[in-house]
Amino acid sequence: MSEIKIRAVQAADIDKLLKIEKDAWRSGEKSATKQMLNARLEVFPEGMFCAVVEGKIVGFCVQEIIKFDDFEETDMSWNTLTDNGCIRKSHNLLGDILYGVSISVPPYISNRNVALKLYEYCGKLAIRYNLKKIYTGSRVPKYYKYADNMPIEEYVHAKTKTGRCLDPEIALYLKMGMKIEKIIPNYFSDPESKDYGVLVSWRNPFYFITKRSKVLSKLLGNLFRL
Repeated sequence: MSEIKIRAVQAADIDKLLKIEKDAWRSGEKSATKQMLNARLEVFPEGMFCAVVEGKIVGFCVQEIIKFDDFEETDMSWNTLTDNGCIRKSHNLLGDILYGVSISVPPYISNRNVALKLYEYCGKLAIRYNLKKIYTGSRVPKYYKYADNMPIEEYVHAKTKTGRCLDPEIALYLKMGMKIEKIIPNYFSDPESKDYGVLVSWRNPFYFITKRSKVLSKLLGNLFRL
């Protein structure tokens, strides 16, 4: 099996990422526009990275830093948490949470480790910035099959006869050591998920609140030297 390498996204990659985004989401409503991708790269380039196999980009991930307490409990939609996908107003270097804006891996990529490698890098990024947690809004793409007979609160914890999580995306996040935090109604327009999102989290075991200011000072110092 070919090695999966993770590298930073460059401006020259945007057109390739746009195709991957459309292939991954298979919907013009869900996929990011070129304007969104450019804005994300401009605002927080360190939070945009891609997986490469044999020189070809096979998936990518976008993260931002937020201060979660700044958001109202009654409006935690993806659009609100990501400034409608552009992160200009939502990204906050003084925040304490690394928030997953998106992960895009096309269905024709057979190597299931691509997503795992991308999220592994997210963990490294959270450690580097000394962030308390990673939060990501998971889809529940199989929920539409069960919605008539099973409330969402039951579905997200449901297991198959073999003990696997009933929903494949929730299963992926649990496999990566993340845990379910809360269910978010009207998270985004997603008929398969019945518009629900499930907030999942990973706690940074190396987080030290006393070192937070020093980490920020160092990162900002490096930024201004560029």
